[in-house]
Amino acid sequence: MITPEKLRERAGLAAIDASKDVELNAAFATALAIAENYCNRKFMFSADSETFTRDRGIRLQLHRIPVTTYTEPAGSEILYLVKKSGVVLILAAGETVTIDYEGGYTEATIPADLELALLLMFDNAYASLKPAAAGGGTVGAGGIESVTLKDVGTVCFATGSSGSSANTAGVSGLLSSDAASILRFYRIEEC
Repeated sequence: MITPEKLRERAGLAAIDASKDVELNAAFATALAIAENYCNRKFMFSADSETFTRDRGIRLQLHRIPVTTYTEPAGSEILYLVKKSGVVLILAAGETVTIDYEGGYTEATIPADLELALLLMFDNAYASLKPAAAGGGTVGAGGIESVTLKDVGTVCFATGSSGSSANTAGVSGLLSSDAASILRFYRIEEC
């Protein structure tokens, strides 16, 4: 489970030290948003609603999975819904179909490999928020200076002269190859 205490400990703080919670929450929100964008899906449990146009055929893909509950859309009939993958087969009468549902992982049901990927990304995001070591910046030549994510905000990375730095999260990126190799199993590829 990803808890505030676990994030504090990964950041080198005591589990009860809430002094950096704003930064920790920003780093985790950034890691989660990047993972969700990379995978084209939502991970955390919530109620959601998605609207599809009729030109997409009878096979629709929900993006907050696994699905736990759903409401039958007005004027349409759901033939089959695969809760684990979010695939819906539907007979739709109108031009658009809106499906209201609940889905995603709770703290208790998040798979261990997904948790690991999010924590690896959290480590990089949190490290990028720390000031750079004296004499060097965290953004290399041509590196990303900031990232703006919907519902998260803008994360700015320190800039400075080239040279060695104890903080290289801005250079290597927030999505490490280890995290990406885990997340590829969670990606939704739509045609």
